Amino acid sequence: MLGEDSIEPVDLSAAKSGYRLIKGLGSKDLWNDNADITDIILFRYAELLLIYAEAKSELGSITQEDLDISINKLRDRVGMPHLILDEANANPDPYQESMYRNIETGPNKGVILEIRRERRVELVNEGHRWWDLMRWKEGKKVEHPMVGIYYPHLGAYDFSGDGEPDVYVYDGDDSGAPTTVTSKINIQTRPLRDPITGEIGGTSGNIIHELDGKFKEPRDYYYPIPIEALELNDKLEQNPGW
Repeated sequence: MLGEDSIEPVDLSAAKSGYRLIKGLGSKDLWNDNADITDIILFRYAELLLIYAEAKSELGSITQEDLDISINKLRDRVGMPHLILDEANANPDPYQESMYRNIETGPNKGVILEIRRERRVELVNEGHRWWDLMRWKEGKKVEHPMVGIYYPHLGAYDFSGDGEPDVYVYDGDDSGAPTTVTSKINIQTRPLRDPITGEIGGTSGNIIHELDGKFKEPRDYYYPIPIEALELNDKLEQNPGW
């Protein structure tokens, strides 16, 4: 965390998933309800590079040089290996393929999948994910549960690394929780989800942040036209499904 030497203890009241967001977060002395010292970002250079790479790949005209002046500039900042066009297209990541089933098959399928991964990583929590899913016709993803930290067993955990437990996962009875615990998880009210089987209710798994959403295709790719607008203009037709 900016300006801090110690790790902040887990606080599930502040971050229900167990993951604390530090992207764009100021130093701790500025945390209060009446302070706003971070300039709002209207358009990031990184987003421009991602848009360029995606457009070129979808048009079928992307080259390695295009990747080197876009995606690979982002990767260079953090020492990540470069995205190589021929390698990505020759061996599309099967995990990415399982995530994006509506992608068109073609010579650039592999690199398109990698660019989508790059958008997901680079633009996290910047308000782009919903619009990406709508553009890619992947709205059904909102029906997947949002999950947080993985807990392999019941009991106490030391996430801050100071030698003292700060999280206690229990099944109805928290009497065994150490006094240093700052957050407790009762799996009767906050169940865990097995990341392999998807089953909910065991004693290990990812904590569920939000349950499944609902998305109706193709209706939910469109907004309903307001009734007032339809009444004002009889040439308008309501969007499909609304």
